Amino acid sequence: MLNKKTVSASSLVTYLACPYRYFLTYEAEGERIKLPSNPDMIAGTGFHASMEYAFRQVLDGKEPTIASAVAFGMARAKTEWDERGVSFDSFSGVSPASVLDATLTRVRDVSRWYLSNRFDTFYPLISEHKVLVDIPDRPGWQLDARIDLIEQDGSVVDFKLSGSKSLPHMDKADRSEQLSVYALARLLETGSIPPTLRLEYCRDGGKRIGDLTRGPSRRTEKDCERTLTRIQHVIDCIEAGVYPVASREGYECTGQRCQFFGQCPYGGK
Repeated sequence: MLNKKTVSASSLVTYLACPYRYFLTYEAEGERIKLPSNPDMIAGTGFHASMEYAFRQVLDGKEPTIASAVAFGMARAKTEWDERGVSFDSFSGVSPASVLDATLTRVRDVSRWYLSNRFDTFYPLISEHKVLVDIPDRPGWQLDARIDLIEQDGSVVDFKLSGSKSLPHMDKADRSEQLSVYALARLLETGSIPPTLRLEYCRDGGKRIGDLTRGPSRRTEKDCERTLTRIQHVIDCIEAGVYPVASREGYECTGQRCQFFGQCPYGGK
């Protein structure tokens, strides 16, 4: 078990977007650049923690309060801030203390809104479910999936915190590599594909906080076969040491999308 390597939804997407970025993120032991987090990621961590706390309270037979769940999320965000450090490249002239305050305020507001308006619409069976299963025909490799929520009918829900003012495309859930990986993981774990998979967005980029569901989406056995084939191909490339770089014209090769943009010898500044 200790010698096995893992593929997750995020590492798969990273490799498919830019294999060299995957190399720097996951493989380059001596060369890997340790990077700080950013306020958006930390706010997302806090929002997820608030939801996780509330769902776990329900599953333990307790009555969660919004105040306690929000406090838990804010505390998790503060811990993440302290432990990982934060990049202030895009916050010139703004003090770290004010950025932290704004980040924690964001966690408080979005968590409070979502727990007040959406929480009772879910039917939790498992919260923050970790799946770790062997990948067929690739000895030594496992699929690592961490699912935000599995509902009582087996449906999968993934929560997103978005600061965008625009709506994600209607077929966002159908095209989601992450949801495809989750469907495959549950198939390998239980023998059954989730009946539905959906993305739950809490958006706070407009004039008011709001929510949006992209789904329900579905995956078939054929879809899962395709996802497995993609994963197996990526594993073959990694084992062969194949790490080509993304095109400079590509959407991923920008300072907004790649954390290595400033240091990359192939595509950065």
